[in-house]
Amino acid sequence: MAKYLGRDDILQCIDERFRDVSVPEWGGTVRVRSLTGGQRSVLLSMTKDATPEDWIERLVAACVCDENGDPIFTQEDVRELKQKNSAALNRVFDAADDLNAVSDRRVDAIAGE
Repeated sequence: MAKYLGRDDILQCIDERFRDVSVPEWGGTVRVRSLTGGQRSVLLSMTKDATPEDWIERLVAACVCDENGDPIFTQEDVRELKQKNSAALNRVFDAADDLNAVSDRRVDAIAGE
């Protein structure tokens, strides 16, 4: 029988998720974090004029964190991230999207679908 969660069950649980991603092109491993609903909303509102081509670097910037879960990039770093190895960026993006499930909806919104 399924356990039905109540308000307190949901609001009190710690639901952050992390994934460590090996990035040999950068010489090590990066930690990728899940976003809260509020962080996701801020990211989506900040990127409302972004092109699909910007979305990979924007999600990477939002989700890569240090070992404590604190972000190491800002959205101002997107231009510099665009200069990094595309295979490495894709690997980190895939982990960020797996944790946050936002890419399809965002790319569709950017494309006007």
